Amino acid sequence: MCGCVRSQAFMIISTSSSSPPVVEDTHCMDSASVNLNSTLGVLQIGVLATYVLFGVVTAQAYIYYSRFPDDSPKLKALVAFIWVCEVAGTLCLGHTIYTYTISDYMRPEVLSQTLPSLAVATFFESIVEACVQGFFAYRIYAFAKTIYIPILIWIMTLLQLLGCTVTFVKALHMIALARFEADLRWLLLSMWSLISANDLLITVSLVTVLITRRTYAQKRTLTLVNKLVVWTIETGMLTSLMAILILVCVCLSVLLVSADLNVPHFLKFMAMKDNLIWLALTAIESKMYSNSFLASLNSRTTLRALNEVSLPSLNFVTATQSPSVNVVIVSTHDVDGEESALGHGDKVALGSV
Repeated sequence: MCGCVRSQAFMIISTSSSSPPVVEDTHCMDSASVNLNSTLGVLQIGVLATYVLFGVVTAQAYIYYSRFPDDSPKLKALVAFIWVCEVAGTLCLGHTIYTYTISDYMRPEVLSQTLPSLAVATFFESIVEACVQGFFAYRIYAFAKTIYIPILIWIMTLLQLLGCTVTFVKALHMIALARFEADLRWLLLSMWSLISANDLLITVSLVTVLITRRTYAQKRTLTLVNKLVVWTIETGMLTSLMAILILVCVCLSVLLVSADLNVPHFLKFMAMKDNLIWLALTAIESKMYSNSFLASLNSRTTLRALNEVSLPSLNFVTATQSPSVNVVIVSTHDVDGEESALGHGDKVALGSV
């Protein structure tokens, strides 16, 4: 995943043995010292939060494999792939914070340089985003039985993944973050616009489908549908709001660079001119995507408890099995395993989120 990169070039201008070194921003007219609270401090907090969320992802992955051994091999492989990407991205973030705080300690000019580990971490995050958005697009197709919205989501997902790949390659060949931002500013803006729009489209589509199903649901299934709607809004809006927040930061950065405007200080802070908030936000958002994905799978246990019926596994459609992506509630009798084809009783197709 690619975030808004707002860089500064720093250099040490005082090395007196009796006084600490003073750091100057060589891209500004006035000299200013580096604020470690809003740079390395924010970065460290973000990485710590990322590691906590990665622990939650790992726990959810373990719960998934323990509770749903009969799920499709394709779905199990997707869970494993997302977890491996999260492992790789988390390790790269750890290398980044180690480089900033240990290997290059007292070298604030390093904060203005792109690190290969940081570029790799954001690339793995973009892969996780694409996988999760693609999965929810498939779920919309399975629930709504319409291909138009899922195709739109898949196209937007492919475009944002392509854009993130371009920024990843550029980041590996550029040293100065300032040049990286100057060359790719509008690409970053376009990508985060796509990500935000995609998240909102997925959330609105799922809620619309569930509300439509609620109209035809019987009283015993209304509680389940209401719960699903709430979960969809909660999990979908978290990633949507985070993407929108980063998009606002990108827009502010572009605005402040494109025009010499006298804006409030908090807007300049949001534009990440002198801090590393962008890294904390983008790293945390990736873990929110994977947690949302795994929570949508593991919530089927709660749905069973709510309705006291046996629910089928969530599986991808293959050539040898009937479409069973839906979570199906049967009012006349229980449905087990793969025998969930349409026509077996009075059913209300629902989706866990």
